Amino acid sequence: MLSVAALLAIRQLTFIHRSSWTEATVIDHDIGRPGKHGLRPYCPIVSFVLPGETKPTEIRSGYCQAGAPEFRIGERVTLLYDPGDPRSIQFDGSAHPVWLLVAILGPTGIMFGAGAIAFHVKRRGRMNAQDGT
Repeated sequence: MLSVAALLAIRQLTFIHRSSWTEATVIDHDIGRPGKHGLRPYCPIVSFVLPGETKPTEIRSGYCQAGAPEFRIGERVTLLYDPGDPRSIQFDGSAHPVWLLVAILGPTGIMFGAGAIAFHVKRRGRMNAQDGT
């Protein structure tokens, strides 16, 4: 768990470090098939102009909202994009689930690790005590 938390944190920090901020416009939604609760996922499609280019880049976001779209068509949004891979985008504020996972998995991993070490030390102490008698 601790290694997953570290991997998620490193991946997110790396993305933030190499990314640039830009303004984009939501131009459409990719609407998926209903899930098991009957809710359809709405994945915004955004358009923005990369530096040095005149033609807008249109990208379907992987950040989908079930039930109702979070962003309206025509809405201006702030996002991070990777200049080396402009298809890799992240809306401003959409990284909260990643940091929540890190906040949960990190301490949980530490507690499980400490519990495993305590169990091992206690077991080893018992084994040494039995060997001594």
